[in-house]
Amino acid sequence: MKISLLILSLLAAAWAVQAQPPDTLWTHEFADLYDASATGVVPSFSDGLALVGWQEFAPADTYAVVFPEDMLVVQTDATGNPEWTFRIANDGDTTYEGIAICRTQDSAYVALGQRSYRGERASYGDPLLIKLDRNGEELWRRSYRYQPQCYAQTLTVMNDGTILMGANLQIFHENDPLCTNNLFLADVNPANGDTLWTRQWRGYQCERLIQAAIATSDGGCLLTAADCPPGPYFCDQMIIKLNAQGGEDWERIDEAASAFGRVCLAEVGDGYVAGTNFYSITRLEKLSFSGQTEWLQPYEVETQRIEQPKAVAAAPDGGYYVACEAQLYASQRTAPVLIKTDAQGNMEWRMIADLATGNNSPAFCLTAEGQPVFAGNSFVPRAYQPGHMWMIEYGWPNSAATDRSALPKTAALEPNYPNPFNPTTDIAFDIPRAGKVTITVHDMLGRTVATLTNDVMTAGHHVVPFDGSRLPSGMYFCRLQTAGTTCSQKMVLLK
Repeated sequence: MKISLLILSLLAAAWAVQAQPPDTLWTHEFADLYDASATGVVPSFSDGLALVGWQEFAPADTYAVVFPEDMLVVQTDATGNPEWTFRIANDGDTTYEGIAICRTQDSAYVALGQRSYRGERASYGDPLLIKLDRNGEELWRRSYRYQPQCYAQTLTVMNDGTILMGANLQIFHENDPLCTNNLFLADVNPANGDTLWTRQWRGYQCERLIQAAIATSDGGCLLTAADCPPGPYFCDQMIIKLNAQGGEDWERIDEAASAFGRVCLAEVGDGYVAGTNFYSITRLEKLSFSGQTEWLQPYEVETQRIEQPKAVAAAPDGGYYVACEAQLYASQRTAPVLIKTDAQGNMEWRMIADLATGNNSPAFCLTAEGQPVFAGNSFVPRAYQPGHMWMIEYGWPNSAATDRSALPKTAALEPNYPNPFNPTTDIAFDIPRAGKVTITVHDMLGRTVATLTNDVMTAGHHVVPFDGSRLPSGMYFCRLQTAGTTCSQKMVLLK
């Protein structure tokens, strides 16, 4: 318990430090990846990061329908230096673009890409999945020809370990020649890439386009979409909750009244948060598990800048991070923006990167220590010269979050306290690096009676409460599951 108290005191100090904007810890520009960009980033299985993206090459044909692009997956060390690079090279007529990356439950990477190629009369596009081990060795690769045109957009790992891919599927409707895009989902077996099930939704007005998708703790998923009429009109905004089999639990439709869209999502302890793009204003929306808006916070900026939300994440103190990209009108420069809020979405601080070059930053994640990372492409403002794949990490140098020696070395589940208990107890556990954590409570027959957390959590020491007031007296088992580790402890409820 002394070690736990020490870690808790260190983390409390870290939270106090994080009440202020972070410093730049390092930036890295990949000199050999010119005209390249990162589109997704996750913590690696070591102390670094894993990125997916693309590198573009000048086409031999000025009027080429397909621009030559290579898909890239890069693993770096803790300061952004590359450890290995995996490349799917174009052949001129077939090109590849990296879209998103995730970590699987069997400690591998799955990257989502888009394969585009020319046929006899037109160009075509298929989603592409590739699975790599932690050393960058290819385990399998699959291209999915669902329709002549299918544009990959989102990637997430479901609670059961399957891989959910979101796309916009082009299907020609004979009576509606302008309405060609359907929202499309495919659930894929992580062992071999086989498709387990697919679903598609045609728009009520015309086209339905996917914007974001996440796995949820109940085994299903949550996705947002735009339902658009033909022509340049405002779109209805939709939230759809699905169960583990792809069946619809509920649907919410916000009729078009203004230009806004829920473009990023995260599940938190008591619901969901969505990053909303509203003209030039980023907003954070808190939703209940049934999809009802609990609060909506706007973050206005001066008129010389617009901000586009890219990702949202839970902060260790119960607040939220909103990762954005700013476009600065005067200099035509773009730059990463990080907003920190409290638990009710009130902004505590906003940090804008002070960089000489323009930096498109579509990718964001938190490191194993909870440090914010942006990744994208650097370029020269005004001249519109393409740049290099680029990364920046922020942090608090005086925080325990930057001290790796203060973090646990292995995942561990401590005995709950008090034990026996009536009716509440605290369950403490340690995780050595950020990742998906599931805490469940089971009865003597092995039945799950409660799920306490099923979310990506930062590295360190955590405590979750358990309320057994609705359960009968008896022995129960608490189970901790992380990537590669399962622990359990006995608990006794006495009433």
